[in-house]
Amino acid sequence: MKKGFTTGSCSAAAAKAAAYMLLTGNKKQQITIETPAGIMFTADIVDIEFDETKASCAVVKDGGDDPDVTTGSHIVATVSLVADDNENKTRASVVIEGGKGVGVVTLPGLDQPVGVAAINHIPREMIEKEVLKVCDLFDFCGILRVVISVPNGEELAKKTFNPRLGIVDGISILGTTGIVEPMSTKAIIDTIRVELNQKRALGQESILITPGNYGKKFLKEQFGYDLDDAVKCSNFIGETVDMACEMGFKEIILAGHIGKLIKIAGGIMNTHSHEADCRMEILSSCALKAGADKELAIRILGCLNTQEAIEAIDDAGLLDNTMDIVLERILFYLNFRASDRIKINCIVYSNESGLLGSTIDKIKNNQSSESNRSSNKKQVHFVGAGCGAADLITVRGRNLLEKADVVIYAGSLINPDILKYTSNNCELYNSGIMTLEEVMDVMVLAVKQGKTVVRLHTGEPSIYGAIQEQMEMLDNYGINYDSCPGISACFGAASSLNLEYTLPGISQSLIITRIEGRTAVPEKESIESFASHGASMAIYLSTGLLEELSRRLIAGGYSPNTPAAIVYKATWPDEEKYVCTVDTLAQTAAEHSIKNLAVIIVSDVINKSGYERSRLYDPDFETGIREKRS
Repeated sequence: MKKGFTTGSCSAAAAKAAAYMLLTGNKKQQITIETPAGIMFTADIVDIEFDETKASCAVVKDGGDDPDVTTGSHIVATVSLVADDNENKTRASVVIEGGKGVGVVTLPGLDQPVGVAAINHIPREMIEKEVLKVCDLFDFCGILRVVISVPNGEELAKKTFNPRLGIVDGISILGTTGIVEPMSTKAIIDTIRVELNQKRALGQESILITPGNYGKKFLKEQFGYDLDDAVKCSNFIGETVDMACEMGFKEIILAGHIGKLIKIAGGIMNTHSHEADCRMEILSSCALKAGADKELAIRILGCLNTQEAIEAIDDAGLLDNTMDIVLERILFYLNFRASDRIKINCIVYSNESGLLGSTIDKIKNNQSSESNRSSNKKQVHFVGAGCGAADLITVRGRNLLEKADVVIYAGSLINPDILKYTSNNCELYNSGIMTLEEVMDVMVLAVKQGKTVVRLHTGEPSIYGAIQEQMEMLDNYGINYDSCPGISACFGAASSLNLEYTLPGISQSLIITRIEGRTAVPEKESIESFASHGASMAIYLSTGLLEELSRRLIAGGYSPNTPAAIVYKATWPDEEKYVCTVDTLAQTAAEHSIKNLAVIIVSDVINKSGYERSRLYDPDFETGIREKRS
């Protein structure tokens, strides 16, 4: 069979050719590199463009007799000169980056760290090696930047595992040998290993494993399991169990169609039909043990598929007893394979009959959701971290953090000192690099493992916290939750400014709002509309739009010289605060390089003058516990 060449080999070849054209000024239409396997790869060079400062070209990916989604794609390398003041260097250096269509890593556990282009380490080594060969040939000792891109990579990535692995916006540049071997058992098992390794790196201790997507809707509705988050083990049950044990998982939940999993009840750990197919024999023997007579056993042996056999057993009133025996044998062989190193549970179903058997009693027949809903125990706590200072979180919030098994916190918006309240064994997840679905996956899995989850939001979660969508999804899973309030940034800002928002005679209202950005604001809640009241305003999420904000505040009725304040990271150790006016907001922020993480206060109360004395403590004011004094 014809071998192909990996995206890593194509990248290295294109980079070498581009470097040659940049340093010589001569067109290069063919180039040869040596792959890590020791096989020479001669590539045709296309899409050539170059001048005195950069060169760009491409190699068309050839997958050989094992074509994948990248076959036929143009793997582009752009090589450019980088300014270098070091005149004493004896050899060139190479900077490698990802461009359009090359994915970016957003979750841990992969070949490259979070935030870096998904160009694996061996392709990086290949690119550097081949580019340096060219530099050495022409005595070039400067710095070259190599940017690898794939014009259609973003679309191609949708057909790969990348979205599930946390690689966004493009494909990965891969290859260990540089050669594409026709698809083998090893390649499939290696893919399973990558998925397992990433789940483990994310802190998961329990893993859902399934042969494929059969029963996707059933598992979601009946058990709350999302097969999109499961590790697909194909036919390689035994190898997957081995790897899960090696990686230190504590529990496997194997969920699958009866047509696949019945084979495990016979000790068959590779369920491909080429390996073995004794489904009817196993079902027949289990039915006999459950009380079936000779005629039923013979009928089962004559069935063409497992669904037909299941219906025959059900007609005889023996389905529950038969499936209990099937599950017992499945667990026996799985535990034997795992040498009792890991807890194993199993769910068996068919698309037509639904749940056939489960070793997880608490979720059998969808009782998990109902018990979760009826229980008073809260499994997820939404906690407000407060406006910044670690000691401004509420006592309740701190107590919840101390008891939490899992904390999902709002990235850099949370003061890291607050996370010191968590225990040493607590699993921490930064939601700043996660999607909503990934956050929910962590929550749901943790709850299924009996863990307590804290979703730690900045400030007060009910203000711009995006918590309703999370609560709605938890409702769908039947997971109980509650909320613990926090101090919002505008109140932290007031404490920093020693400010009262509701001074009699000036303002008796505080408007909390934002200017529209990526999130729209209803027209009746426009800045102009609120400004027309002349009340105190606390404006969030608007620091990058201060010129527009000033214009609209003035258009709404504030005078240009109305007092205003910018409070950056209120109550944090590195807090900054500046008093200015409405028309100098943008200028003040620019002078102090403030671009985000600030709340804007607009109100005459900032001057702290011209207000009336409060009637609350006036001698002429009588209360339920104090008489008039005059």
